[in-house]
Amino acid sequence: METRLGHAEKKLAALTPPRGRGKRQITDETALAEAIDTVLQDHRVHGLLSVAWEKQIERKTQYVGRGRGSASRQQRVLETVRYHITRIARQGDTITALTQQFGWKAFVTNAVHSRLSLQEAVLCYRNEYRVERLFNRLKSRVHIAPLFVKRNEQIEGLTYLLTLGVRVLTVLEFVLRRSLESEHAKLPGCTGKQAKDGGQADCRADPASVSENFVDHHQEWCRRGNPAAADPLIRGTGSHPATAGIGD
Repeated sequence: METRLGHAEKKLAALTPPRGRGKRQITDETALAEAIDTVLQDHRVHGLLSVAWEKQIERKTQYVGRGRGSASRQQRVLETVRYHITRIARQGDTITALTQQFGWKAFVTNAVHSRLSLQEAVLCYRNEYRVERLFNRLKSRVHIAPLFVKRNEQIEGLTYLLTLGVRVLTVLEFVLRRSLESEHAKLPGCTGKQAKDGGQADCRADPASVSENFVDHHQEWCRRGNPAAADPLIRGTGSHPATAGIGD
């Protein structure tokens, strides 16, 4: 807010520059009021700054017609009107009251308190990014657009198929994260760095080497007599032990 106030004050002061060559002056009070209101709204400081201005009239006397002046020649007075901002003040009480509200968020829910407490409501809201990641997967992972089909049933069927793929990816990630956390292990080939676009782990290792590590881990778990490893879904994938339980 301090930055917005500072920028707004500079913009307001620049509306009425001192007289000089190339300095455009505001000669209409309505135009000045509209310009001030535009600056306050653009910087979102409406009601936080008060602006005062005055009307300045400059009078200049000159002779009517051409030629040198004399005591008997007729004269006329020309008036030049300009408006000048004289004071820009901050509304201290309003700014203080607004500052006290910073850092607070309002959460609204139709769930009763017995079903969802305040802490649980905040935790649910923080999981919002997971829903956004689903749309990110649809657009960036399975490439739902553009659709190279024209018939409505084709579009509907392809959408169902791609959303099913996203569900599979989501379940795989959930099981993988849960198993890695319980085993205190790291996924082979992953750097662990967060990507800029979707916030997901950066796994750019050679797919063949990652697959080979998966198969080795799977065989090791089979030798240990892991019951989940006997599942045909897991045997078919030959995956990391972190995927154990996906077929349960």
